[in-house]
Amino acid sequence: MEKDKYTAQKKYAKSNIKKLSCSFKKEFVDDFADSCRKLNIKQSDVIRNAMQDIIDKAKIR
Repeated sequence: MEKDKYTAQKKYAKSNIKKLSCSFKKEFVDDFADSCRKLNIKQSDVIRNAMQDIIDKAKIR
């Protein structure tokens, strides 16, 4: 049963989720992580919002 528990999730992820990877200098990433902690916001939320802002700007051009 444990194996079947996540089958639907894995199937959904394979069809609908795409990974984004990038590399930055360690100090920059550490500063970003510290800043997010201080502001009590998730790093993923900051990145998602920035991406959505670019998408929205591109739509109005």
